[in-house]
Amino acid sequence: MDFHQNDIINGGGLSVIAKWERGSLDVPYDLDLTGNYWGTDNPAQISEWIEDYGDHGPMELWWYVTVRYDPYASESTPVESHTWTEVKQMFRPSGR
Repeated sequence: MDFHQNDIINGGGLSVIAKWERGSLDVPYDLDLTGNYWGTDNPAQISEWIEDYGDHGPMELWWYVTVRYDPYASESTPVESHTWTEVKQMFRPSGR
């Protein structure tokens, strides 16, 4: 799974909890979170906000996901500004 160009902002505690039961292949699953903005440029801090295979290891059945987050974005993801009317029009077949 890939998740890129987003803002992952920590509000206290963990930002990402990556759990997956390992399967018959016994290979950790890779979650690609590279290119996201975390609200900090400190990789040690980002690592503290993630709970994954690196925190638990192979002996614990449910922790078989490794989160990749580096390289990370140094700036917040640009946002497009829309009115509520414009947003509604994107989801209505008639465009009204």
